[in-house]
Amino acid sequence: MRRSKKKFIFFSTVLVVIVSWALLRTLMYDLDQTELANIVEDLPFEVKTPTKVPFKQMKVWGSTIADDQQQITIDLTNINKESVTIRMTTNEVDYFYDSNKKKVTIDKGIQGIFIANVSNKRILAWEDNGVQYEITFYPKLKTWEVSKRQLIKMAQSFQKLVFYVTNSRLLTQSDCLNVLSSLEIFLDL
Repeated sequence: MRRSKKKFIFFSTVLVVIVSWALLRTLMYDLDQTELANIVEDLPFEVKTPTKVPFKQMKVWGSTIADDQQQITIDLTNINKESVTIRMTTNEVDYFYDSNKKKVTIDKGIQGIFIANVSNKRILAWEDNGVQYEITFYPKLKTWEVSKRQLIKMAQSFQKLVFYVTNSRLLTQSDCLNVLSSLEIFLDL
């Protein structure tokens, strides 16, 4: 009887650890759009930017616009030195060099490629409305620190930066839609 109780406790503990680990690998955090708006506002092409990231308190660490103005790279990091780079370009991007690439579905009608480990980093890339997007995760220790699912969720969060100013506060397009939805409920439209 004691032995079966110990087994039960052991397996229950293992199950809790596995479930907790799996849940942590799907958490996403909000990304402040204000910094991104200032960076991409003068680009000659329209881009979407992420609203969700796989780590807490990520901030823009740096950005680079190519001389031809057809590519921008934005580096995000946090105090724990977890970092993600986003590249957006109208130039053709070729991933033929890596045989480890796998096709993935980003969203309805949008296909991309996922490379689990190339030079100790993870890459998710896709095309949307003539713009090539690429998210590159640079691990602190191991590439599995960010799951494929988290990178896809980040990609799904990309949206156009449309800002409206109200009382010195910037609202994204989704914020405005939420306000309108609340007004419809309030006004019973």
